[in-house]
Amino acid sequence: MASIVLKTHFTSSWFVKGGPHHVSLPKKDVQAWMHENGLLPPGEYSCRIKIFAEGNRISSGKLNYDTGFLSGVSSLFQRLGIHPDCTDLALWVRLSFESSTPEIDVFRVTPPQEHQEIRWDEAPLHPFSAKSENPYQVQLKAELKVRSKPHEHLLNRFCWFLECLGYSPKNSKTINLALESPPLIVQAKAIADERSWRDNVRAAVAQLHEYRWLYMREAKLLFLASKAVPEEWREYLMQCHRIFAAWPVGDGFFIEDMDELFPVAVSRVDDGVDPRKSSGRNQRRKSAAENAGEAGVERG
Repeated sequence: MASIVLKTHFTSSWFVKGGPHHVSLPKKDVQAWMHENGLLPPGEYSCRIKIFAEGNRISSGKLNYDTGFLSGVSSLFQRLGIHPDCTDLALWVRLSFESSTPEIDVFRVTPPQEHQEIRWDEAPLHPFSAKSENPYQVQLKAELKVRSKPHEHLLNRFCWFLECLGYSPKNSKTINLALESPPLIVQAKAIADERSWRDNVRAAVAQLHEYRWLYMREAKLLFLASKAVPEEWREYLMQCHRIFAAWPVGDGFFIEDMDELFPVAVSRVDDGVDPRKSSGRNQRRKSAAENAGEAGVERG
């Protein structure tokens, strides 16, 4: 886990008593990152870190394990053009450990001009790089727990699947997975249980529409779930938002209207199954048990 990208906000309360004193980051993410990179000195609750403002080194500070606070940020706000009269502003934060010293790079999310569209080259897509699926440890006050990474496992598996079809999946700091030709944006969600469908679908809908508006206006949208998407949510996604659905089936994936999303599948996958010839029109009516017995690709 060399680096992670987080999103945070600052408010005018940071300027109380003469100026900004810290940036508050999601504590659990900071703790996981510090543990995986071995950055927590024994008996201490903070580590030294280099601070960058949009790629420019400005100072050094400390990242606190117990609170997620980054201290030593007085020059950071000046370099980013943040003033005390600002009330709320989103920031992207990249934590990395690619040299001998951990680094944090802070970016303003809001464009310089109001309603200005973010340029494509400001958040470019890169060839997809599989992320670690290994469980990681999180130190809590009372115990040490191991957590899995179902989201990364789902993305890595679907990326391999797309490569088998002859496509070149990419991603960026905001987009889970995308294709430039044909233009497609994928948002993946690991479904914990049946009660989590509403929150995950709502989040995916908002993210997919935002990413298409900001980055790829002509892209089709795909909701990738770790479990079979219930019929009611498939109808909502397609009829209200024109968002396709996909999920794992055996060793392959069910993909809604695959011919429309992937018009050219140039290679065979899963024991010689040709995705364009696989029959899946009756998928909506099949049970999960029946789905699990079918290898390769299904299309809706």
